Amino acid sequence: MRLNKFGIVLVILVVVSVTSSIVFYVKASKLESGKKSSLSVETENLIKEVSKLIVLPEDEDPTIATVSDPLKVRNQPFFANAVAGDKVLIYLKSRKAFLYSPKLKKLIEVAPLSPENSSLSESVGTTTPKNN
Repeated sequence: MRLNKFGIVLVILVVVSVTSSIVFYVKASKLESGKKSSLSVETENLIKEVSKLIVLPEDEDPTIATVSDPLKVRNQPFFANAVAGDKVLIYLKSRKAFLYSPKLKKLIEVAPLSPENSSLSESVGTTTPKNN
């Protein structure tokens, strides 16, 4: 009788443990996919805003970078007028970079990518490729 009660309690604990693991996994998966889709929407909105000001390359997805510390990149001419929060759209295949101010809703700088400034995305801070 005592072994039966122990077995029942053990089975209940295993079922509860497995069920809660599954629930947490499903919630974590939904949260992760929500992050990806919101990032994609944010990226799409940024591209739409910038494309109202200038024709952007359509045959590739840009790498998006955010200027986090303008003082660190101030020595590069491309970032001379950058402020924290400005966005850089980098089109590697088209070899173009665009500096955009979401605050001012203005294009601040446009530059061709060359060996001298091909490290723009590394200079800025956080980079996030566009999610499809």
